[in-house]
Amino acid sequence: MLHLYGTEENLKTVAALSFPFLDRAQAITPQALKQAYRGFLNTIQPSVPSETDIEPCYVRETKRVKEYLDIFSADSSLTDTRYQFDVLSTESPLVSEKAQAALIRVRDRVASLAQRDGSFAAVYPLAINAVFQAPSGMAGGGTTSGAVGVLWVDPRSTWEDRDLDEFLIHELGHTLLFLDECRFGLFTSYPELLKQDNWVTSAIRKTVRPLDKAYHSAVVATEVLLARDEFLGHPDSSVLHPISPLLSQGAIRSIQDIDRPPVKGLLTGHALGILHRCRDEVERMVRKNDWNVADFNRP
Repeated sequence: MLHLYGTEENLKTVAALSFPFLDRAQAITPQALKQAYRGFLNTIQPSVPSETDIEPCYVRETKRVKEYLDIFSADSSLTDTRYQFDVLSTESPLVSEKAQAALIRVRDRVASLAQRDGSFAAVYPLAINAVFQAPSGMAGGGTTSGAVGVLWVDPRSTWEDRDLDEFLIHELGHTLLFLDECRFGLFTSYPELLKQDNWVTSAIRKTVRPLDKAYHSAVVATEVLLARDEFLGHPDSSVLHPISPLLSQGAIRSIQDIDRPPVKGLLTGHALGILHRCRDEVERMVRKNDWNVADFNRP
């Protein structure tokens, strides 16, 4: 979403959702907008802890991490992917040195991205409220619609800096899509999303997943490709995401699957517009970079 639509459109979405919670007696400053945004989030997810800093909070308190971890564990149990977190030690009031080192590494990459990408610098500090580390053998981090604005991280030792950069872009993409859904709506029937007849191939994992997960995958795959094309560069090898020709191929196939009846009918007109923009952008990059991509019809 960030590179698909740019800084202004994504800030408009945050502002539109936050507007009812703004104090009309105060000037609209970044701090006031952040407070109003938290007011919106507190309304849609009252059980999720709320931080108070204007910048994202990199959570070091074990008790707070446990609160976030419980929410992520519960949410993942309701989807097709379970994170299977390791047991969190609560003996110390602060998280382990390893966890704190992971948070420092993430914070450093956030700063590096912000220096290179003005859109990321403008949107990430507003959209993300909290970042916590928790160990898992299943994944290196993630976000959930049950705790919008919260980022879980567990970066692997095998990740290079660019993998962590792409992880941050990937997860910010999910967060911005969650917010876009709150503003405009993406799906016409949530019960239908759960039916396996409506599952489709995802862009990144290339496995059959529920429609909402596959839709998110197509959008964030496009986001990663756009970030590579604009400033990260296209890698010769990669750990977290496939190299660009393979990632674009996965995105095209997933978009084609989603854009067919009857699944297509479960998307709102707004969601279809995003999907078609993803298609157009991926196809543009395939042509520009002359990638050999199967299932791509060159004019």
